[in-house]
Amino acid sequence: MKHLKYIYVLIALKLILSLIICLFYLLLDDKQLIINVPRYILILILAYTVIQYFSWQLYPKQSLIKYKRFYYIGLIGICLPIFLYTDKHAIYWVIIVKSFSWMLLISVLMEIRWIAKHN
Repeated sequence: MKHLKYIYVLIALKLILSLIICLFYLLLDDKQLIINVPRYILILILAYTVIQYFSWQLYPKQSLIKYKRFYYIGLIGICLPIFLYTDKHAIYWVIIVKSFSWMLLISVLMEIRWIAKHN
């Protein structure tokens, strides 16, 4: 891979952003924050998504296809409660958000594992 320095920088940024996002949802104590996500977290999620897109452009085609599913599962787990939240099922949404947000971090860790294996 010819853009290895850029990939390392992007991975470091994604790792930091995913840790912040995961820790926010892990330490979440008010279930209303699931649907009223603070603006800075939304900005961090957007930055993570943009960085993820650009980092995928630097890899050979079809190389990380099986690891992308963790990213998409994490993103869906964070975004679905914003639209489908009900007070009746609030505890389930809290469990979903707290567990699926870790998929963003797993996605980055699997990417690091893939790079270590192929270099």
